[in-house]
Amino acid sequence: MSRYPEAPGTEEIRFVLPFATIRPNVWIRMHFSKRRKHLLEMQTAVWLALTPAWIAAHRACPIHQCEISIQRFQCGSMLDPDSLNGCAKALLDVLVVPTRSNPHGLSVITNDSADLLRLLPVEGVKCRRGQARTEVTIRVIDRRPAPLKTPEAATPVKSGKPAKPRPPANRVTVRAALQQTSTGRHRPQHLDQLLQLRPWLRVAKPEQLV
Repeated sequence: MSRYPEAPGTEEIRFVLPFATIRPNVWIRMHFSKRRKHLLEMQTAVWLALTPAWIAAHRACPIHQCEISIQRFQCGSMLDPDSLNGCAKALLDVLVVPTRSNPHGLSVITNDSADLLRLLPVEGVKCRRGQARTEVTIRVIDRRPAPLKTPEAATPVKSGKPAKPRPPANRVTVRAALQQTSTGRHRPQHLDQLLQLRPWLRVAKPEQLV
């Protein structure tokens, strides 16, 4: 029994990229700077294909659950089925919600996990030279917004103990406080030794160092 419900008359989003998605063998051996450049190009292509107005209207509420089918048109020899499925890696990284490790997301879909995304096998189609492209179809299964993370849920609690409160934003480091003194003779010697042993030590106010 499938975990994805079949809803008749669901919405479909179609767009075409003017190039064939990159092969996984090339993606793995690519330098990180070139990989970042390719993600920016993919992000721009998806942005223009979906139109900036559509992305701006739907970015606050990405698709929660969907099905994606990809047709990769290429000339020359065809790729193996396992290589074809790997060609969707960069495209999915651009469609998901952006994170710290993946800042190139456009928030079209919530996540690319198996529970929220059903990715059909990528279909390879042979075409003439100069007609390479990638046709993408997103079939919406559930558009409900994902539950937002509360500050309590975002802060992990270990062994049943409450999380330690964060220090106030007006705290300064010992090094910055020592640099505010006019001359070195005003610095207490024990603070110089303490700074060498524990440079991460913080104090509430610079006046406590005098």
